[in-house]
Amino acid sequence: AKTTKNDNSSRFGKFIKITFDNKGVISGASIVSYLLEKSRVVNRGQNERSFHIFYQILVGLSDEKKKQFGLTTANDYKYLKLSNCVSVEHMDDKKEFGWTTEALSVLGFNDEEQDLIFRVCAAILHLGNVEFRGDEQAQVANADVLIDKVAPLLKVDGQTLLAALISPRVKAGRDLVTLSLNPTKAGNSRD
Repeated sequence: AKTTKNDNSSRFGKFIKITFDNKGVISGASIVSYLLEKSRVVNRGQNERSFHIFYQILVGLSDEKKKQFGLTTANDYKYLKLSNCVSVEHMDDKKEFGWTTEALSVLGFNDEEQDLIFRVCAAILHLGNVEFRGDEQAQVANADVLIDKVAPLLKVDGQTLLAALISPRVKAGRDLVTLSLNPTKAGNSRD
């Protein structure tokens, strides 16, 4: 991602898991690294850019794949245009996309796995365009985006996805309880 301080910034966190035996003695440990900040996707400061892969797929995927994924240009996606930065000086997203796919191949990702990665990235872009309306109970204002674009990309049922965003079910004890989210909470849940 591009920040105001550098053009290729990423932040990683570490989770340290310590396991104990039945006597309370440490029996093992592991460290898991993970990428921080959903904010790099859903909101950034002015003149900062989301993860480069989003912009790369918009210019690097074949026209056929872009059509299959329903992709257009960066300015058509809320998650990308809100910070007024869709390009980085001296960075060619199309060329970078070629290097990304080459690197994925070197790492052993086959075409099907790469397709899955790009499909999920496309779904995230479309998900950001889902709008909510209503007062106490959210409704999806543009359900077609969710049902016709996001759900097929994620290979899930559109109506189930829609219900999960506005009326998620959570486990309370042994029971499943359906929550009723207002538009703000549904938007936060989507993000």
